[in-house]
Amino acid sequence: MINFLWFNLDQIEISGDSDLTLNDVTQLSPVYLGTNIFRINTRKLENDIKKDLTLSEVRVKRELPDKLVIRLYRKKPILLINLDQLYGLTQGGEIIPLKEHNRGWDIPILSGVHLKSINFYRQVDVPSIHKGVDLYQVVQEMDSTFLDKISELDLSNPDNLILYLLPNGVKVMLGSGDYKRRIARLMAILKMEHDYQNLIWVDLRFQNQGVVKTKV
Repeated sequence: MINFLWFNLDQIEISGDSDLTLNDVTQLSPVYLGTNIFRINTRKLENDIKKDLTLSEVRVKRELPDKLVIRLYRKKPILLINLDQLYGLTQGGEIIPLKEHNRGWDIPILSGVHLKSINFYRQVDVPSIHKGVDLYQVVQEMDSTFLDKISELDLSNPDNLILYLLPNGVKVMLGSGDYKRRIARLMAILKMEHDYQNLIWVDLRFQNQGVVKTKV
């Protein structure tokens, strides 16, 4: 005969990379020790916990006979954004504060954006920011290692997104739209310029061509 007391909740484990504690979680969705774990609606529990806007993902799993494992993953920046100070920008276009565990990100900085106010963990409906995220996604799909070469994306001119490349700050005038084609051309130019430390700027604003200026 099965003793159903074996399946009464006795342990709750919080894991992942979020700062939320067990107390934080139970305030979002009460979970009571002694409850039969098969009566716990894990989907509802996940949805309730996701009300905390700092989280990107929540996973709840039963571990027999008496344990509940809750994995919490915080939102992370794909880019930094320079406003009144540096903040993070998520892939969903949300601005997030840079806490201690966010510091030291070796990722490109967006500049040239001006906001009247900042609502953390809310999607920002600003076209220039959307362009920055779009460009990130294009580069990520084409060659994610190329992101390591980009130090800054200047969005101050909506018709001409400008990149600055590491290590010497080469200026790339990318223009606007069809970023996949433009980035592919930039990669080809850089491949031809074996020592592109001699480059000053690359202009990709013109149809089907790239103009390069080098140091004399």
